[in-house]
Amino acid sequence: MFRICFIIACVYFLFVSETKGQTIIVRGKPYRGALAWDDFTGNPNKQSPFSSQTAVRIYPNVSSPKLSGDTVRFRHIEVIMELDSVLSWSRPKERTESLLLHEQTHFDIAIISAKSYLKKLNETIFTRSNVDSLLNHIHDQSMKEYRDLQKRYDEQTRNGKDKQKQQQWNSWVAMKLLED
Repeated sequence: MFRICFIIACVYFLFVSETKGQTIIVRGKPYRGALAWDDFTGNPNKQSPFSSQTAVRIYPNVSSPKLSGDTVRFRHIEVIMELDSVLSWSRPKERTESLLLHEQTHFDIAIISAKSYLKKLNETIFTRSNVDSLLNHIHDQSMKEYRDLQKRYDEQTRNGKDKQKQQQWNSWVAMKLLED
């Protein structure tokens, strides 16, 4: 089953990661496949009980506003999801294939969250009076949903130790990545 999920994820990233309005970056370059331990360049957190951490940044890039009456439309809307390699770390002696897959799923959840964020931006009608407050609200709401989903993932899989729950999450994430 691991191989099936991995193949689905690879197919997704080879053909679908160029989704209009969404940019995925790893180590300064467009993302084209699965994470590798080399992507985790940060120093392990000595106080952390965990074996690794995947850190990402998710942020919008909206530009070229166009006014039509009171309505503000952006000619360019994208959401950038970037692996923060310096804040992403792993303990070299604890690196395993299953741990990397667990971290890959954290990364994939961030992609799903970025897609949701982009959808909200594209579906929102902005006006002169609400553009700043709505952009901030959508960002805050999207980041809360992202953190909540990551927390639920770790709680349910017991940080990857519950193999059955991990597999359920891998399958769910693979399906969500294929959605528009």
